[in-house]
Amino acid sequence: MVKAAASSRRAPSLPNTLPPYVAGLGLRAHPFPVTPDETQYFFTAGTEALYHELRHFIETCRGFMLVTGEVGLGKTTLLRRVMNSLDPQRYNTALVLTSFLDQAELLEAVTRDFGVELPPQSRRIDHLAALNAFLVQQSAAGKINVLFIDDAQALDAQALDVVRQLSNLETATHKLIQVVLVGQPEIMQTLNLHGLRQVRSRFAMCRQLSPLSRDELAAYVVHRLTLAGNAQAVRLTSNGLTALYRLSGGYPRRVHLLMDRCLYAAMLGNSREVDAAVVRLAWNDLGPLHHGASGAPGAWWQATAWLRQRGLGRKPALAALVLAVGLAAFLMGRAMPPAGVSRAAPVAADSTPRRVPEAVAAAPLAAPADWAATLAQLPGLAQLAWPRATDYTDLTQRLATAAQAAGWRFTPVDDGFAKPCGARPVWRVTDQHGKVHQFTLIEASLPQQAMAIGPRHAAVRAAQKRLVAGGYLPADSVDGYVGPNLLTALARFQGVHQIERTGQFSPATAYRLSCIALPSGAAHD
Repeated sequence: MVKAAASSRRAPSLPNTLPPYVAGLGLRAHPFPVTPDETQYFFTAGTEALYHELRHFIETCRGFMLVTGEVGLGKTTLLRRVMNSLDPQRYNTALVLTSFLDQAELLEAVTRDFGVELPPQSRRIDHLAALNAFLVQQSAAGKINVLFIDDAQALDAQALDVVRQLSNLETATHKLIQVVLVGQPEIMQTLNLHGLRQVRSRFAMCRQLSPLSRDELAAYVVHRLTLAGNAQAVRLTSNGLTALYRLSGGYPRRVHLLMDRCLYAAMLGNSREVDAAVVRLAWNDLGPLHHGASGAPGAWWQATAWLRQRGLGRKPALAALVLAVGLAAFLMGRAMPPAGVSRAAPVAADSTPRRVPEAVAAAPLAAPADWAATLAQLPGLAQLAWPRATDYTDLTQRLATAAQAAGWRFTPVDDGFAKPCGARPVWRVTDQHGKVHQFTLIEASLPQQAMAIGPRHAAVRAAQKRLVAGGYLPADSVDGYVGPNLLTALARFQGVHQIERTGQFSPATAYRLSCIALPSGAAHD
């Protein structure tokens, strides 16, 4: 029995519960819902390339595919976009949402989601036999069978070996099932176990999702507002965008959480502008679960809890009163100094009271002792001055902007990043809370994110030259093309330098590549 198309497996539509503050801004739908609809997926250049690459690998029956990404990057949304794009007349699809399934449970879940009926009390061998018979029948009918596994990081080694066994199901000419695994980066720790080397060898592609860039984030906000019916519902100012990008990290889920609160604040303040102050208030309101800071929900969010629970319009007089209270709390919140910063000092009776600037309350962060000396080793950066900033987040933003203008990228360094090299310094700075951070600078010409197989890129040429200089590629391989030769060389390079062997670009890989000295004249085409 063949199950209905994947699109029919979507959750039923919920009744229209549009929040009053969304309707008040002239929107016919919530632009930043908790669960985005895959039919409204926002494609960046990277995700569009990944989408088409997945489609291509599925259509050509390449076997195993793996997509990883941190929480909140939209992995599940992309997976459903790919799955629902497949023509049910040509494809059979199964979707398994793992929740620490063991071997037998996983096999049973796969078999049932393909629509294969199983007798009561059937055993694992019966599941495998029934699934094999179904796949053979469907393949003979000209259909391609595709298994999607979401949250694959929850699978243990034994369950992943079941996936390998499924890949053994084949005819004399092709695999009977294509497998797409989607999960958090922790899955790599399991896959790197020695006992799963056979599983690793089956992957035809391995890609990692990246957060939105600042420009992509600006386009994303407009995209969501446009889909909701009013692109001009609010305007994200330049400093508002900067704050949103810094606090969300470019993660769509965080963007939705923040922008939901920003819409509410805009309506309360009778304003269509979302600036940095509004974004920071929204961030504070998210609370410690999202940013690790202590504190209660924001004043305007607390003051209007009654309104959110009951909605506008039921009792206009009371609603107006609560709106007034909420607006007052919101405006007071914007005027209050940040936590830990003292109010203005007492002033003489004949002077004008003024708020003390934040710079007075905290000393600027000190530059690393070796900043100037080691910076001189990097071409084009000798004049890069240490920014004057009292907040580490502000410091990193200033450094990133200055470095970008000089053709470099500011890159945080965490534990296990890559073994430092003398030619490329790693600096340490202590923030306003006493926490020590590490960072480095990498040439902007070297790619730091995974790239899709295909078109030639100038950045890839720069990386290939480093690999050639290091003896990882032959001299005639500098063509800017992302293909098997480059990915194999990258994996070998990563293994030598004790970097996670993904066979793709990453910040740690770019850092170690930048340590390779180029022959004179090799830096340019």
